[in-house]
Amino acid sequence: MPPTMEQANSNLQTTQCRRFKRQNQWSNLHTRGENDGPQRQKQDVLLAGTDAPLARRIKCDESKPFCRRCLSLGRTCKYISTNGLIDESEVVIPLEQPLHVSPRPKGVDSNPRETQIFDLLRTLTVHQLIGPFGQTYQAFWTVDALLATQAYPAIWHASLALSAMHHRMRLGKSEADQLLAKQYYTFSLTQYNISIRHLVDLTSKAHLSYFDKETVLFASILYVGICCAQRNTKDTKQAIAHIQNMLPLFYRWKFWELSPTSPGSSHTGRLHHDTLVQIIQYLEYQFDEFSDNFPGGLSRDLDRASTEPFKSVAEAYVEYVPLHYGTWICGGCPHPRRDDELQVRPFRDVKLDYARRLRSWKMRFRTLERRAEFERQDLHSIRLLRLLCDFEDIPRALYKEPKTETYWRHQHKFERLVDEAEALLQEAEGVMDLDTSSPVFSYSVNVCSVLRPLGIFCCNLRVRRRVIALLKRYPQRDLIWDGTLHTMFLEARVELEQGSLMRPVKEDDGVCGCVDAMFVCRFHRCSGGYNFLEAGGVEYTLRTGLDREQNKPGTVIRVTWD
Repeated sequence: MPPTMEQANSNLQTTQCRRFKRQNQWSNLHTRGENDGPQRQKQDVLLAGTDAPLARRIKCDESKPFCRRCLSLGRTCKYISTNGLIDESEVVIPLEQPLHVSPRPKGVDSNPRETQIFDLLRTLTVHQLIGPFGQTYQAFWTVDALLATQAYPAIWHASLALSAMHHRMRLGKSEADQLLAKQYYTFSLTQYNISIRHLVDLTSKAHLSYFDKETVLFASILYVGICCAQRNTKDTKQAIAHIQNMLPLFYRWKFWELSPTSPGSSHTGRLHHDTLVQIIQYLEYQFDEFSDNFPGGLSRDLDRASTEPFKSVAEAYVEYVPLHYGTWICGGCPHPRRDDELQVRPFRDVKLDYARRLRSWKMRFRTLERRAEFERQDLHSIRLLRLLCDFEDIPRALYKEPKTETYWRHQHKFERLVDEAEALLQEAEGVMDLDTSSPVFSYSVNVCSVLRPLGIFCCNLRVRRRVIALLKRYPQRDLIWDGTLHTMFLEARVELEQGSLMRPVKEDDGVCGCVDAMFVCRFHRCSGGYNFLEAGGVEYTLRTGLDREQNKPGTVIRVTWD
């Protein structure tokens, strides 16, 4: 079981203590157990008049910006903060778990601060990057990714940057948290730039080996995570740019065909090849959905799908991902693939193949569900896959028959899906040892992948407001889809659609079929599009059916970050 956020944060903040006047006293701290507490002389303790830890005669241990003893009581420590005056490069960090080998790549120097962040990476960050489908990605993140940090300098620095930014994302808004967040940001930005320089040197070679290609692609994956973890629209735009730079290389090298396990292959990379391809596939689908492109990898991934019974939840999830994002083809995805080199089959053939693969997946998934020997984590993953699978039927039906009767038939499904999503979010805290009140970030599909489109497809005002409340209560990041940002836009969409009911439809245009708080007709229903601003921020343009027919610009909502 990975350590909790409180344990990792407490270990990290203990380094801020200024009460040890000699360097060798830090080594004494290493030799004691985690719960022994600091053993100071009376004259070394300065309480500064604080009365926060007086309850039950527990004294403040002065480990600002968090006091371990105050934190254990659930109290707010009022001891005067050190305001980050310690030179962090001179502090020796007590590690959560002892390291028996050097974590850094050969020839790369590291300081105590980097060792500390690496400890945070291996004991906390990688376990949260796994996401709700732990069996699929656990070995990749907890073993392969850590081994890659020891082999490739670009991966070493990028991993440290991601770990620091991921931890910064989960900090609160208190003064102490904001001080620590600035330190994490500075460290992450420094490591990110160093990693970029290593990658530039690597790609300047005349010939790239399999190891080099593996490094470039995995570093790009980490860069996307670094940008997404910053929770800023300007950095989301940068994350999309990293995906745009990575995908042409992925297709130019035909990396999915370079499997080390294929007969006669001489490739022996540090990372599991198929899992690396799956994560790239996930990023590609997200980018295509965000950019409203045809999912170019869909045809390839449908051809790779098996017809054999699923042996594990991991197999079911891997085959499900292209089916989830392939739902867009049911709506006649309007834009072609951006790469002319990729030969996509006729749209009708892909659509028929998609329907056949989806039926096959559902049959094999029902067989997998009947197995009784699942562990707790797998049961949670099974329930999430069931939720995702049940949701797929809704957009397919609405795309096929966008009539009032179709929406009425699915009203009970909307409510049932929201109930199940809420139950899964409540269960996630215990299953994955996560604090669901803090933002959640991983490289896999999560509950937000259902709630986000559900709030768009559903017309019932009460259900939509429940979706908005859940997204606010459980902030999750669906990779490049920011949950907080999407919640703001969803609220604006709901208010605009409800307000547009006051605008009558002319008889020449048609007949309005809206039902107050229950159904929005095609004239008043909104569609939206994103536009990133150069100065930072994002514009969200909402246009009703009437706006489109009358060629009106619609309503523009602008969101900026400080």
